[in-house]
Amino acid sequence: MTPLPAPVPPHVRITSRLGASAPTLKAVRLLGLCLAALTALGSQASVARAGEPPMPKLAVLMLKVDSKAVSLDEASTLTDVFRSRIIRASDGRMKVIAKEKVVEILKSMHKDAVQCSSECEIETAREIGADYVASGSISAISGRTILVLEVKRSRDGVAVASRDVSSQAAELYDKLGPAADALTLDLLKKLPVDKVPDAREAPVASPAPAKAPAEAAPKAPAAGSKPEKTEAKQDAPGGCDKADIAANVRARAATLRACYESQLFAQPDLNGRITVQWTIQSDGKVASLTAVEDTMHNAAVTQCVLRAIGRITFAKPAAGICVIQWPFAFTPG
Repeated sequence: MTPLPAPVPPHVRITSRLGASAPTLKAVRLLGLCLAALTALGSQASVARAGEPPMPKLAVLMLKVDSKAVSLDEASTLTDVFRSRIIRASDGRMKVIAKEKVVEILKSMHKDAVQCSSECEIETAREIGADYVASGSISAISGRTILVLEVKRSRDGVAVASRDVSSQAAELYDKLGPAADALTLDLLKKLPVDKVPDAREAPVASPAPAKAPAEAAPKAPAAGSKPEKTEAKQDAPGGCDKADIAANVRARAATLRACYESQLFAQPDLNGRITVQWTIQSDGKVASLTAVEDTMHNAAVTQCVLRAIGRITFAKPAAGICVIQWPFAFTPG
């Protein structure tokens, strides 16, 4: 009896019906092996990413204020400056939660940002998923302004970094920036090693400009620069001391810079010119303060600049009063 041919393997039957040749089968097998290898590599990469330490998250809450020290509007601006300095000083090693998200969480909890207690701060941080919460207070004691900044750990409420500053009210903006920088560096030093990703690979907290320069400042009052143009319209002979006016305005360079930087991180391309007009009265106090030109169109910056100028007491005019116009140019670079 003639022996029957050996049965054809099932995979050969299938491919034979499709008309595939032996080389095609080898190519298919090779492709399958390659796909399996790529899948394995992808799985390993996913495991590696999952094993990376999470980016520490920090929520910044509004600075609490004594009404004798600063107004609520100023507190809001100072808080924005506080937040922006933390973002810059952290250099991508922490994620600073957006201001809008913090406000949203506080509203959902029916909490007042201005009156948020220490327990409220910790509860807010936990609710928003932050590892740390930064807050502070501004108060007036014996003619001095006391600024207290603090960072607490949300899981147990323990303070991990703090800074206290005593200054004159006019110096508050000047002192806040360096204090916020030092506070942030203190926090970074105390973070567990496995909680601080490589700064070169860590994403920078958003929103933020590509890199806001450390000395981003209004061009007019910045150190080493000159104002574009200053006009002094004197209403009486003698008028005001122009050198005193220039010195006082330039002394507020850090404050004016803070007004601008408080909004720059939320709007990286923010720029423009604000021309401020004010009257120096016979006692040196400022009156009739207004922005006669504003190409920036950012109310927060404009109001902050006006408040900064309004707090100045100039030398008393030799006679009568005088009207001043001073342009401030702001650019991010």
